[in-house]
Amino acid sequence: MNVTAPFFSVVLPTRNRAKLLPTAIQSILNQTFGDFELVLSNNCSEDETETVVRSFTDPRIRYVTTPQAFSMTESWEFALREAKGQFIGFISDDDFLLPSTLERVAQVLNQHQTEIVSWELADYFYPEWYLEETQNHLRLRPFTGQTYEVPALEGIHSYFQTLGGYLWAPRMLQSVVSRACVERVLARYQRVFMPPAPDSAAAMLLLGEVDHFVHLNLPLLVYGHSRTSNRPVGLCFDSGQTSNWEAYMADVRKNSQFQFVPVSAVTWSSSVAETLLRVKATLGERLGEIPFNWEGFFRAYTSELLELQWRGAALEPFLGELEKVVADFPEPVRQGVAESLSLKPTLGQPAPRTLARKLIDHFEIFQDLENSLRPIPKLGPVEFAGKTAGFNHIEAAGAWLHHRIDRGFRKIMKAQGRQGGNKS
Repeated sequence: MNVTAPFFSVVLPTRNRAKLLPTAIQSILNQTFGDFELVLSNNCSEDETETVVRSFTDPRIRYVTTPQAFSMTESWEFALREAKGQFIGFISDDDFLLPSTLERVAQVLNQHQTEIVSWELADYFYPEWYLEETQNHLRLRPFTGQTYEVPALEGIHSYFQTLGGYLWAPRMLQSVVSRACVERVLARYQRVFMPPAPDSAAAMLLLGEVDHFVHLNLPLLVYGHSRTSNRPVGLCFDSGQTSNWEAYMADVRKNSQFQFVPVSAVTWSSSVAETLLRVKATLGERLGEIPFNWEGFFRAYTSELLELQWRGAALEPFLGELEKVVADFPEPVRQGVAESLSLKPTLGQPAPRTLARKLIDHFEIFQDLENSLRPIPKLGPVEFAGKTAGFNHIEAAGAWLHHRIDRGFRKIMKAQGRQGGNKS
């Protein structure tokens, strides 16, 4: 390996989000561990992205541009191949990396013989987020601050069984992976990312090259939910403009029709399921015997359609399609869909939580799978309102979280979690 290569490459792919980009860039440049490069890859943006990037003069920034406008998957693949560091991680342009992230991860790498380290995320909902009840809120899950060594095959099985709900998995936005591991995947499959859920594909392909990974149970990245994020809730709103999620759906259909999932709505659950089935077909015997959780998928897909419909999306054709599709599946699948339909929200009820946590919290099978690997009490997420806590932007929310982690915030989280996830 080139001795002059930086220890970390932080890869930031971006397209048309110039207004959000400076905060993400600055959060990386403010790292307390300085041996890194920031690979900023501009996917043919049509806004002021290049002007924003040029306003930063830090020599650790390497600015690259794609030769044409790529799909999200191809954009990530292009950016990854530009990285020169010994360990590689990603960040989105609407996210915030806590100042001590790279320092803490470097400590874990020095203490463990591992090629992959993952960590926890905190969710931040921007003030202009679609859902008023979560605007300017920071959502955290209980954490211990400890490190856990997880067998890779166990992580893969858990990710398949929970359909992406296994939150310790080393998805690219919450992990670093060795360059050697990336190169092995590229040599074997010629790519690391696969549509339509490239982060899920990468996690599974990379875990297929190692015998274990280490999880640092500490939130080190604030995951931003903005109106320009690729989130299925964008389906719910007709503002006279094509939402980012609808544009993403069009991109998925253009570049990769569903091959394995027998439904047509491009949602979080169907995207992850399609990706996992593609991964299973690609890895073959290397994965061993991993049955696909069809019952869990149809429960998740049904619940997601109902949530989106409750939010105002016109999804009757997709629900009609679902009824026809499940008729050909075994009774447990049909019963699971019927149970999910019975949970249909009505006006006046609280809005359901995000899908991944909602499924795990509702169905015991998902709870048992998750908790078999997570030696943490069964506590729900804790939500903090920025108006009360004193933040009004993702940067301030990240600083707020960083300060409290350094003050032993883990004890506060445990105490509040035992009280049922109180909001501050």
